[in-house]
Amino acid sequence: DITLEDLDSARGSFKLSKAIASSNHTNRWFITAIGKKSEESLSISLIKTNMCSDDMSDFNYEYDMTTSINGTQVLSGCCNRMM
Repeated sequence: DITLEDLDSARGSFKLSKAIASSNHTNRWFITAIGKKSEESLSISLIKTNMCSDDMSDFNYEYDMTTSINGTQVLSGCCNRMM
C-alpha cells in the first residue's frame, strides 16, 4: 500500500500495481499504484539516495521521489519507507 499525504494533511490510499527496477541503476524504481476509485492513480519515480532533504529540518530521508497524481499534478520531495 502507498499512502499519500500532502501539506494539507489530505490522505489518499493506493494499492501498488507495479514496481519496475531500473535496468542500469540499482537504486531507482518506477512504481504505479491505483486508488480506491479506478480513475485515481499514482506514477512514482523513486531514487534511494539516503540524503534527500526537505529543507525544513535537519533530517535526511531515504528516498527522493517525484509523483504524478491522476496524470494531472506532479509533486516532488522526500520520503521514507514505512514498515
